[in-house]
Amino acid sequence: EFLLKRLRTMLHINDRARAENYLRVLDPVGPDPDSFDEELRSYARMLVLSFWANQPQNLLPAGFADAVNLLRGFPAVREELRQIMEYGISASRVIPQASGVSILQSHADYSLAELIGALEDKPLKDMISLPREGVRYIEKLRTDLFLVTFKKRAGTSAATDYRDYPISPELLHWESQNRTTLASPSGQRYIHHKERGNSIVMATRFHSDNEVGTAAAYAFLGKIDYVSHRGEKPIQFEWALHRPMPKKVFVDGRTVA
Repeated sequence: EFLLKRLRTMLHINDRARAENYLRVLDPVGPDPDSFDEELRSYARMLVLSFWANQPQNLLPAGFADAVNLLRGFPAVREELRQIMEYGISASRVIPQASGVSILQSHADYSLAELIGALEDKPLKDMISLPREGVRYIEKLRTDLFLVTFKKRAGTSAATDYRDYPISPELLHWESQNRTTLASPSGQRYIHHKERGNSIVMATRFHSDNEVGTAAAYAFLGKIDYVSHRGEKPIQFEWALHRPMPKKVFVDGRTVA
């Protein structure tokens, strides 16, 4: 019952590669979870976190392999997920493409749990508490993940009400956290990311919640490059996208510009 209820968090899945690999992870006659290659381990982390992220500790399996084996024992969950993913892919109007960032595809929609699962590799108990801040530095990948919600909740405080919006399909305005100065490590990392060999990736959504009462998924826009900045606390940046954003993301985002 718990697992079937959690499937509502996966209604956004809209790329074929993820669907096929999730079904490989759940295949009861598939490879042992402890022998998964790096790619399949990433998909397993994404899928397991989709079920258990931010859930009570007493429901948590001992680790990712245990979680996969538990899921494999419920064929109804696998079949329901297969149908959900088929519907999501058939209804989608975007064309996901390899982004060069882990297994994530640009223009595909991902939950926060999936983004973290794809980019980080830690024990399950250390990953189920998802980040609440809008930036996450993944040191192992030398990559900053920017999480943008265009339309803030009513009553959002000035301390967290950042002005983020698309300028064009290829250009986006983004504000750092209010405490970020130009001299700070993060400020310097953002401005000089290319010469330091770091990457910055961005994922955006319009609202924080969706129509089924769960956290809204993010459209993964992929890698972005520094264009310009001004001010500090917060620093106001302009970023150039490697791939122009989907039309719907641009139209929605412009409503808050």
